[in-house]
Amino acid sequence: MGAEDFSRFLQKAPGVFYFLGTYNSSKGCIYPNHSSRFSVDESVLKLGTASLAEIAFSFVSE
Repeated sequence: MGAEDFSRFLQKAPGVFYFLGTYNSSKGCIYPNHSSRFSVDESVLKLGTASLAEIAFSFVSE
């Protein structure tokens, strides 16, 4: 269910679907996405940005 209908898009064009985990119990970031108590450990966002940039670079380098 996590990928929803994304697999249909991938039949037409190359792409990727992945999850960036932001769980961090020491910062209280322990609740799921649809919880009213959901919060994000923003320190991981730089890793998510870097991974997206690497994926894009790999795609255009081939």
